[in-house]
Order: sequence, then structure tokens, then C-alpha cells
Amino acid sequence: MKRYLLYFLGALLTFATACVKTVPYVPPATPTTGTYIGTFKHLYRATNTVPFDTIAKASVTMSLDATAGTFKVTADTTKILAGSYGTYTFDSGYMVFSDATYPKTGVPTKTHLSGYYAYAVSGTQFNLVGAVADTAGYVYQLVKQ
Repeated sequence: MKRYLLYFLGALLTFATACVKTVPYVPPATPTTGTYIGTFKHLYRATNTVPFDTIAKASVTMSLDATAGTFKVTADTTKILAGSYGTYTFDSGYMVFSDATYPKTGVPTKTHLSGYYAYAVSGTQFNLVGAVADTAGYVYQLVKQ
């Protein structure tokens, strides 16, 4: 009797998995050519606390050219964000920025838009989130003009 129950459960499992619906991968929407304005935030979390604190905040303008794959960032460069320009590509749900103004040696004194950033596009909203380490990150919250 136990043997028939085992066969029945195996057949039931086979039929159940055949009914599972597969959903094809749909890549996220990509930002379009244009000018985006908004805020840049540098977030930090001490290792002994849970919420992130905003260390610094700056107004930012980003221009994207989707055809050429280029970007330009202008901001209040007296604070924490460096004005920069360069190219970008897409890689598995991330935007990868290559900043032409990023210093070749040493540690930059201001934040450059460089490296991997998770992104989300919804209507006119465009957000970028980048992690520096597990205790720091960068957030761009932009709106298309």
C-alpha cells in the first residue's frame, strides 16, 4: 500500500509542476534621452545602528543621450558631488557608468558617477542606487524635464 502511495505522490508532483506557469524575463525599462533633475544623497549607516542617515544632499542635473550612450552630470560642485561626463551601458539590471573625469590615481575628494548602479524608471521618474560598502551608498532621485 505504501508503494502505491509513493507512486501516487510522484505522479501528483509531476502533474503539479507541469501546471506551473513560466514568466519570460522582461528587462527593466531604460531611461530615455533627455535632461533629468533632482537630488543626490550620500547615505551612511553606522555598524551598530539600523537606519541610514543622510550625510549630504545636493541638487543635480543629469543629461543622458541614449543613442550615443553618454551622460553629463552638473551639480553644486562646491559640496560633495563632482561634475562629470562619460559613457554608460546596461548590465543585468544595472547601469554601468564610466566617468571620464574620475581621477586615475588617488582617492577622489568628491563623489563621481562611476561604477554599477541599480536603476528604476517609471514614467518621468528615474532613480539610481549605488553601494559603496555595506554601510554607505548613493541615491539619485531624478525627474525628466
